Amino acid sequence: MISVIKNSSYGGTIAILVASFLWGTTGTAAAFAPTLGPLAIGAVAMGGGGLLQALIASQAIREHRQFIGRNISIILLGVVAVGIYPLAFYSSMHYAGITIGTVVSIGSAPLIAAVLERFFD
Repeated sequence: MISVIKNSSYGGTIAILVASFLWGTTGTAAAFAPTLGPLAIGAVAMGGGGLLQALIASQAIREHRQFIGRNISIILLGVVAVGIYPLAFYSSMHYAGITIGTVVSIGSAPLIAAVLERFFD
C-alpha cells in the first residue's frame, strides 16, 4: 500500500491533507494546555519539527553542503524567520485567543509577503 501511494499523485495530496489537519489543530491544542506558556509550546513545536525535518533531509543536506556553504547568510536568515514564527504564533493565540490570533497570524501573511515583495523584488 505504501509503495502505491508513494508512486502515485495521491501521495502528495495525502501528505498535504495530513499536514493541513495537523497545522489546523495546533492553536486549539495549545489552548488546552493552559499551564504551558506560549513560548514553551512554540519552542517544543519548532524543536520537534526541526529535528524531524533535519533527520528526513540529512542525506540531501550532506549532498548539497557546498551549495549550503555558498548561501549560508540567506539560509541563516530563513532559519531565524522560521524560528520566530512559531513563537509569535503561539503568543498571539495566548494573548488574542484562538480565533482572532489565527485570523491575524494567517491573514496577515499574504499582506506582509506582498509588502516585502514590493520593497525587495
